[in-house]
Amino acid sequence: MSLAASVQSLIPGLSPAQPSVGVLVWLASLLPGEMADGALVHLVRRGGGSGREAYSELVNRHRVWLVRYLLYLLHDPGSAEDIAQEVFVRGFLRIAQFKDGSFKGWLRKIATNLAFNHHRDRKVARDYEREAMELMAERLSGPQEHAETREALLKAFAQVPYAIREVLVLRFVEELSVAEIAEALRIGESAAKMRLLRARQDFAQVWNSEVGDEEAP
Repeated sequence: MSLAASVQSLIPGLSPAQPSVGVLVWLASLLPGEMADGALVHLVRRGGGSGREAYSELVNRHRVWLVRYLLYLLHDPGSAEDIAQEVFVRGFLRIAQFKDGSFKGWLRKIATNLAFNHHRDRKVARDYEREAMELMAERLSGPQEHAETREALLKAFAQVPYAIREVLVLRFVEELSVAEIAEALRIGESAAKMRLLRARQDFAQVWNSEVGDEEAP
């Protein structure tokens, strides 16, 4: 079935006449959630002008959350922008490797790997944007926590290694399930559960060193 026929089957009332490339991309973008991504990916795989236009639409759909995610990990707006661009370039070049499923999840896996490599190659521990750490503090301690405790949380979170921040960001900022964390990090669910448990334990140790023997949030 052609892409036009596929879109026609998904959008009742669409004229049987072959739409133009621009109209086809626009129609695909109107589909809900992952259905839109799937239709746009189908167009990208066709190549040519329609493929480039469809991929530009995919970039527009996913750029904001991707840059934000990388910013949380790298604490460097310039690096976040650069790596986001590399993610989209790699995504375009490897579009044939994308299987049915979440295009956002696929991009996140590419971004996670590139961010880790960037951090490792620089060999410098970087803090997150304060806004991201505040969001983490709110989700770990609750919005009613006293300002002093909140500041201690931010200080403790800034001290933990990258690997710990990575899994905590996926869980408490991106709000992914254990299964989604496992997919993003390309590990099994049992390993993801263990990594999350260890991350919380390690964070608790840092927290206790900051505020005493109180239970970590």
